[in-house]
Amino acid sequence: MVHLRQRVTVYHDLRSLYNKHFYVTFLNEEYKMTTRGLENTVRTSVWAPDDTLMWEALVSGLSVRPKREKVKKPPPAKKIDFSVYRELEIHAAANTGMLFAQATEDYQPQHLNWWTARLVGFKSPIAHGLWSMAVAVDRIMHN
Repeated sequence: MVHLRQRVTVYHDLRSLYNKHFYVTFLNEEYKMTTRGLENTVRTSVWAPDDTLMWEALVSGLSVRPKREKVKKPPPAKKIDFSVYRELEIHAAANTGMLFAQATEDYQPQHLNWWTARLVGFKSPIAHGLWSMAVAVDRIMHN
C-alpha cells in the first residue's frame, strides 16, 4: 500500500482527553479501481466518552493490482456536519523522503527520487505516511 493523501481535522483540543477514556472508530469511506490500482480511503475518528467527535483523519492509499478488475463502489456514508476547530496545511521539503528513509530504513522507491515516484504514478517523491502522521500529531499537540 502506498499513501496517496492524508487530511487530519481537529474539532476540539485533544488535551482534554489526557488520562481519560476515549474511543477510536475506523470507516472504509470509499474504494475504487483506478488505472493505477485499487484506491482506498479510510476515516479514523477519535471520540470523547460523551460521543463528541474530537479528531479525524482521512487517509487514502493505493494497492497496485496485476489484474484490472472492476470493483463496485459502496454506497456513500452518511455525512455529519461538524465545525472545524483548527486546520493546518503541512508541506514536506523535497528531501524529506530520503531523510526519513535513512532514519527508518524504509527505502521504498516512491519516497526517494522523482523518476521512481513517476513509475508508481506520482509527479514527484512523496513523504512517508508515518512522517505525515507524526508531523500532524506534533502540530496538534504543540499548537
